[in-house]
Amino acid sequence: MGGEEKELVMPGDRLSTEEEFLPASNTYVESGSIYSLVPGERTVTEGKIGVKSLGREITKFKKSMLVLGTVTGDLKSVLFVKIDNLPLGNKDYIAIKDGKIVLSGRGGPRPSFHDRHGPGGREREHEREARPAALGDILLSRILFDDDESFVLDLRDPELGVVFAQCEECNSPLEARQDGTLYCPVCKHVEHKKVSSLYGRHSEIEKALAGNARLA
Repeated sequence: MGGEEKELVMPGDRLSTEEEFLPASNTYVESGSIYSLVPGERTVTEGKIGVKSLGREITKFKKSMLVLGTVTGDLKSVLFVKIDNLPLGNKDYIAIKDGKIVLSGRGGPRPSFHDRHGPGGREREHEREARPAALGDILLSRILFDDDESFVLDLRDPELGVVFAQCEECNSPLEARQDGTLYCPVCKHVEHKKVSSLYGRHSEIEKALAGNARLA
Protein backbone atom coordinates (compact mmCIF):
# COMPACT_ATOMS: atom_id res chain seq x y z
CA MET A 1 0.00 0.00 0.00
CA GLY A 2 1.26 3.42 -0.94
CA GLY A 3 4.41 1.96 -2.52
CA GLU A 4 5.70 2.85 -5.97
CA GLU A 5 4.35 0.56 -8.69
CA LYS A 6 7.03 -1.66 -10.17
CA GLU A 7 7.58 -1.29 -13.91
CA LEU A 8 8.18 -4.58 -15.71
CA VAL A 9 10.27 -4.53 -18.88
CA MET A 10 11.21 -7.10 -21.51
CA PRO A 11 14.46 -7.64 -23.46
CA GLY A 12 14.87 -4.89 -26.05
CA ASP A 13 12.59 -2.38 -24.29
CA ARG A 14 13.96 1.17 -24.46
CA LEU A 15 14.56 2.49 -20.94
CA SER A 16 16.15 5.89 -21.41
CA THR A 17 18.93 7.82 -23.17
CA GLU A 18 22.54 8.16 -22.05
CA GLU A 19 21.88 11.88 -21.57
CA GLU A 20 19.29 11.11 -18.88
CA PHE A 21 20.91 8.19 -17.06
CA LEU A 22 24.02 6.03 -16.95
CA PRO A 23 23.46 2.35 -17.85
CA ALA A 24 23.46 -0.07 -14.92
CA SER A 25 23.13 -3.85 -14.68
CA ASN A 26 21.24 -5.92 -17.27
CA THR A 27 21.18 -3.16 -19.90
CA TYR A 28 22.97 -2.36 -23.14
CA VAL A 29 23.49 0.81 -25.16
CA GLU A 30 22.89 1.35 -28.87
CA SER A 31 22.99 4.70 -30.68
CA GLY A 32 22.77 6.66 -27.43
CA SER A 33 19.75 4.82 -26.01
CA ILE A 34 19.68 2.36 -23.11
CA TYR A 35 17.75 -0.92 -23.54
CA SER A 36 16.80 -3.79 -21.28
CA LEU A 37 18.84 -6.93 -21.68
CA VAL A 38 16.55 -9.18 -19.64
CA PRO A 39 12.95 -9.48 -18.45
CA GLY A 40 12.67 -7.82 -15.06
CA GLU A 41 11.93 -4.72 -13.01
CA ARG A 42 13.15 -1.27 -14.09
CA THR A 43 15.36 0.33 -11.40
CA VAL A 44 16.73 3.87 -11.01
CA THR A 45 19.45 4.56 -8.43
CA GLU A 46 21.85 7.51 -8.13
CA GLY A 47 21.54 8.56 -11.75
CA LYS A 48 21.80 5.01 -13.10
CA ILE A 49 19.05 3.01 -14.77
CA GLY A 50 19.05 -0.77 -14.81
CA VAL A 51 16.90 -3.87 -14.64
CA LYS A 52 16.50 -6.29 -11.75
CA SER A 53 16.36 -9.71 -13.35
CA LEU A 54 13.47 -12.03 -12.53
CA GLY A 55 15.60 -15.12 -13.03
CA ARG A 56 19.25 -16.01 -13.62
CA GLU A 57 21.76 -13.20 -14.03
CA ILE A 58 22.10 -12.31 -17.69
CA THR A 59 24.95 -10.45 -19.37
CA LYS A 60 26.05 -9.81 -22.94
CA PHE A 61 29.16 -10.91 -24.76
CA LYS A 62 32.08 -8.47 -24.76
CA LYS A 63 35.23 -7.83 -26.77
CA SER A 64 37.86 -10.63 -26.50
CA MET A 65 35.33 -13.27 -25.38
CA LEU A 66 35.05 -16.60 -27.17
CA VAL A 67 31.74 -17.43 -28.86
CA LEU A 68 30.25 -20.48 -30.53
CA GLY A 69 28.06 -19.99 -33.58
CA THR A 70 26.83 -21.28 -36.93
CA VAL A 71 27.69 -19.84 -40.34
CA THR A 72 24.41 -18.60 -41.83
CA GLY A 73 25.58 -16.39 -44.72
CA ASP A 74 28.51 -16.29 -47.15
CA LEU A 75 29.25 -13.23 -49.26
CA LYS A 76 32.39 -12.46 -51.24
CA SER A 77 34.35 -10.96 -48.35
CA VAL A 78 32.17 -11.66 -45.28
CA LEU A 79 30.87 -14.70 -43.43
CA PHE A 80 27.82 -14.15 -41.21
CA VAL A 81 27.54 -16.12 -37.97
CA LYS A 82 24.52 -16.72 -35.72
CA ILE A 83 26.01 -16.67 -32.21
CA ASP A 84 24.72 -19.11 -29.59
CA ASN A 85 23.69 -17.97 -26.12
CA LEU A 86 25.94 -19.45 -23.44
CA PRO A 87 24.89 -20.62 -19.94
CA LEU A 88 27.98 -20.32 -17.75
CA GLY A 89 27.93 -20.77 -13.98
CA ASN A 90 25.15 -18.60 -12.53
CA LYS A 91 25.01 -16.38 -15.62
CA ASP A 92 23.56 -16.58 -19.10
CA TYR A 93 25.62 -14.81 -21.77
CA ILE A 94 23.33 -13.73 -24.59
CA ALA A 95 24.05 -12.52 -28.10
CA ILE A 96 21.98 -9.41 -28.77
CA LYS A 97 23.30 -9.35 -32.35
CA ASP A 98 24.92 -11.64 -34.88
CA GLY A 99 28.60 -11.92 -35.79
CA LYS A 100 30.58 -11.50 -38.98
CA ILE A 101 34.02 -12.58 -40.16
CA VAL A 102 35.66 -10.09 -42.50
CA LEU A 103 37.85 -12.04 -44.93
CA SER A 104 39.64 -9.00 -46.37
CA GLY A 105 39.89 -5.30 -45.69
CA ARG A 106 38.58 -3.81 -42.41
CA GLY A 107 38.34 -6.11 -39.42
CA GLY A 108 41.75 -7.77 -39.58
CA PRO A 109 43.82 -9.79 -42.01
CA ARG A 110 42.32 -12.50 -44.17
CA PRO A 111 42.34 -15.81 -42.27
CA SER A 112 44.98 -18.15 -43.68
CA PHE A 113 45.56 -21.86 -43.33
CA HIS A 114 47.60 -24.53 -45.01
CA ASP A 115 47.34 -27.59 -47.20
CA ARG A 116 50.11 -30.07 -46.38
CA HIS A 117 48.93 -32.88 -48.62
CA GLY A 118 50.76 -32.73 -51.94
CA PRO A 119 50.65 -34.82 -55.13
CA GLY A 120 51.70 -38.45 -54.79
CA GLY A 121 51.31 -38.39 -51.03
CA ARG A 122 54.25 -36.04 -50.54
CA GLU A 123 53.80 -33.31 -47.97
CA ARG A 124 53.93 -29.67 -49.01
CA GLU A 125 52.81 -26.48 -47.35
CA HIS A 126 51.43 -23.34 -48.97
CA GLU A 127 48.75 -20.80 -48.24
CA ARG A 128 45.40 -21.50 -49.86
CA GLU A 129 42.90 -18.89 -50.99
CA ALA A 130 40.06 -21.01 -49.59
CA ARG A 131 37.05 -20.14 -47.45
CA PRO A 132 37.71 -20.63 -43.72
CA ALA A 133 34.21 -22.08 -43.27
CA ALA A 134 31.01 -22.89 -45.15
CA LEU A 135 27.29 -22.56 -44.53
CA GLY A 136 26.18 -24.71 -41.60
CA ASP A 137 29.65 -25.05 -40.06
CA ILE A 138 29.93 -24.49 -36.31
CA LEU A 139 32.73 -22.10 -35.36
CA LEU A 140 34.64 -21.19 -32.23
CA SER A 141 35.73 -17.57 -32.66
CA ARG A 142 36.82 -14.54 -30.65
CA ILE A 143 35.10 -11.13 -30.59
CA LEU A 144 37.54 -8.70 -32.20
CA PHE A 145 35.31 -5.61 -32.35
CA ASP A 146 31.85 -4.76 -31.03
CA ASP A 147 30.19 -2.74 -33.80
CA ASP A 148 26.75 -1.14 -33.52
CA GLU A 149 25.15 -3.79 -35.74
CA SER A 150 27.28 -6.91 -35.23
CA PHE A 151 30.26 -8.52 -33.52
CA VAL A 152 33.38 -8.70 -35.73
CA LEU A 153 34.88 -12.14 -35.12
CA ASP A 154 38.46 -13.42 -35.34
CA LEU A 155 39.71 -16.91 -36.28
CA ARG A 156 43.48 -16.47 -36.14
CA ASP A 157 44.38 -18.42 -32.97
CA PRO A 158 44.99 -22.19 -33.29
CA GLU A 159 41.96 -23.11 -31.16
CA LEU A 160 39.69 -20.90 -33.25
CA GLY A 161 37.90 -22.09 -36.38
CA VAL A 162 35.55 -24.88 -37.39
CA VAL A 163 34.72 -27.25 -34.53
CA PHE A 164 32.03 -29.26 -36.37
CA ALA A 165 31.16 -29.66 -40.05
CA GLN A 166 29.26 -32.01 -42.33
CA CYS A 167 30.42 -33.26 -45.71
CA GLU A 168 29.27 -31.05 -48.59
CA GLU A 169 28.84 -34.19 -50.72
CA CYS A 170 26.90 -36.58 -48.46
CA ASN A 171 26.19 -34.62 -45.22
CA SER A 172 28.10 -37.09 -43.03
CA PRO A 173 30.05 -35.66 -40.06
CA LEU A 174 33.62 -34.81 -41.06
CA GLU A 175 36.72 -35.92 -39.18
CA ALA A 176 39.79 -33.75 -38.57
CA ARG A 177 43.12 -35.07 -39.90
CA GLN A 178 46.65 -34.25 -38.77
CA ASP A 179 47.38 -32.42 -42.04
CA GLY A 180 44.76 -29.78 -41.14
CA THR A 181 42.06 -30.99 -43.53
CA LEU A 182 38.59 -32.40 -42.86
CA TYR A 183 37.86 -35.90 -44.16
CA CYS A 184 34.60 -37.71 -44.79
CA PRO A 185 34.88 -41.38 -43.72
CA VAL A 186 31.81 -42.27 -45.82
CA CYS A 187 32.49 -40.83 -49.28
CA LYS A 188 36.24 -40.00 -48.82
CA HIS A 189 35.69 -36.31 -49.70
CA VAL A 190 38.32 -33.88 -48.34
CA GLU A 191 37.64 -30.25 -47.40
CA HIS A 192 40.09 -27.42 -46.65
CA LYS A 193 38.96 -25.00 -43.95
CA LYS A 194 40.27 -23.12 -40.91
CA VAL A 195 39.98 -26.09 -38.55
CA SER A 196 40.14 -25.51 -34.81
CA SER A 197 42.70 -27.49 -32.81
CA LEU A 198 39.70 -28.40 -30.61
CA TYR A 199 37.66 -29.89 -33.47
CA GLY A 200 35.19 -32.46 -32.13
CA ARG A 201 36.51 -32.20 -28.55
CA HIS A 202 33.37 -30.99 -26.81
CA SER A 203 34.68 -30.93 -23.22
CA GLU A 204 37.71 -28.85 -24.21
CA ILE A 205 35.52 -26.44 -26.20
CA GLU A 206 33.34 -25.98 -23.10
CA LYS A 207 36.45 -25.39 -21.00
CA ALA A 208 37.67 -22.72 -23.44
CA LEU A 209 34.27 -20.98 -23.35
CA ALA A 210 34.30 -21.07 -19.53
CA GLY A 211 37.29 -18.73 -19.68
CA ASN A 212 34.84 -15.94 -20.60
CA ALA A 213 34.06 -15.61 -16.88
CA ARG A 214 37.44 -13.93 -16.39
CA LEU A 215 36.50 -11.23 -18.91
CA ALA A 216 32.99 -10.49 -17.63
